[in-house]
Amino acid sequence: MRKVLSIVLILVMIGSTVFANGAAEVKEVVAAPLNYTFGTSGIGGVFFIIGAGLSNLWNTEKTGNVVWSTETSGGSTANIIWLSDGTLELGLVSAGRIHDAKNGTGVFAKDGALNLDKVRAFVLCHGNYSQPVVKANSPAVFASDLKGKKVSVGEPGHSAQSYLAKYAGGWGFDPQKDMKWEFIDGNSQIDALLQNRTDAMWFAAGISDPVITEAFFTMDLKMLNFKEETMAAVEKQYPYHIRGVIPANTYNGQTEPVNVMGETTAMLISADVPDEVAYQLVKTLWENVENGSLGTVHAAFNEFSLNPRIETVTGLKLHPGVKKFFDEKGIKLL
Repeated sequence: MRKVLSIVLILVMIGSTVFANGAAEVKEVVAAPLNYTFGTSGIGGVFFIIGAGLSNLWNTEKTGNVVWSTETSGGSTANIIWLSDGTLELGLVSAGRIHDAKNGTGVFAKDGALNLDKVRAFVLCHGNYSQPVVKANSPAVFASDLKGKKVSVGEPGHSAQSYLAKYAGGWGFDPQKDMKWEFIDGNSQIDALLQNRTDAMWFAAGISDPVITEAFFTMDLKMLNFKEETMAAVEKQYPYHIRGVIPANTYNGQTEPVNVMGETTAMLISADVPDEVAYQLVKTLWENVENGSLGTVHAAFNEFSLNPRIETVTGLKLHPGVKKFFDEKGIKLL
């Protein structure tokens, strides 16, 4: 009886110990993975490619024990709303849209500012630029020449509309009132222009945007420049709205560089993401930016930075887990 009790006692003491090949091994208790959602844009847009590329990377490497899914959206506006209400853990948002959400301006003027207490900065990404496109035989030369024209501006709430609204001072007319906006999104814009249902397509996107690339291969097109006086006026009124250049030959038949304007994009993260998870995410991201592997997914990744001005640009606090990585890299916030 005593021998039986001893055996039972030993079994109780070893608990989860199992025997394999004559050796004792302790079973590892693995925590269930977290399920997170990454807010992007319409399918085919640069935001979508970035989100899908990072989600695939993090899922493949099991970074932070998180399973990622990408959520298509209307872009910056939808992403900042969904970050504020807890729908997303991560999302891409233009700097100007963050400003509007914080201050109740632009597209948020009607319903008021969002509560961003639970939103933190993650990293600064690529430039997102206004890219106005017309048929090659159009008489338009500058973006301001589209006054009175039918212009497709994406689905309601798309960043293209926010960008256009900022050019009123530089143009001397109200783009929303003095252009005929058509709310057509993605590849449908190409069909609308091809069938002459619109006069122009207005994109707010990264350089080498796939939809714009497809459009330039579909028909003979050209991209419209911004005048110097327009850019100077807009920069003065909106310091976060920056100049950019679409390099020559970015798109089929585009043989000259094009002067444009746009905004830096930020990747934002929920404050509820644990510090260690955020640290592992940014660490894996940056390692794959530095080794060039993410650059093969899309050139926009080459513009990503651990920018010391990230809190100034976004107006948001850096996530503590990301701050730890910045500290390890010797980057002091400005």
